[in-house]
Amino acid sequence: MNWKNISIILICLFLIFMSSCSIFQKKNTPEYVSKQFLTNFQKLDFDEASKYGTENTKMMIAFFKNIIGMMPADKRDSLQIPKADVEIKKCIVYGNTAKCPYIANDKLDTLDLLKVDGKWLVDLKKENKKS
Repeated sequence: MNWKNISIILICLFLIFMSSCSIFQKKNTPEYVSKQFLTNFQKLDFDEASKYGTENTKMMIAFFKNIIGMMPADKRDSLQIPKADVEIKKCIVYGNTAKCPYIANDKLDTLDLLKVDGKWLVDLKKENKKS
């Protein structure tokens, strides 16, 4: 092999490596994680939604899953959450925390996220919101 072929191969490998890193980065953003979490939660796909949550969030999701599991089968099967188009706004990042505003059913709300071991995760908190 000559240097020209080796250079082309190295450039191609470098480009492949860089594109794979950028794909991971796009999936590891507060906006992406928020959208995936809310979409799966809305579909009652609690197992998938919990992949995007902190340990605290996973415990809360397990609680919801258990409550739904205690419902009679006919009620559980007919349980429908109205489809809402969720629009994630620009998240505000503060170091290892982020606040992600979103609009669902014409209502503005916010998700809190934490960066744990390099991954953004939704951090639901048990709190009383005053209306």
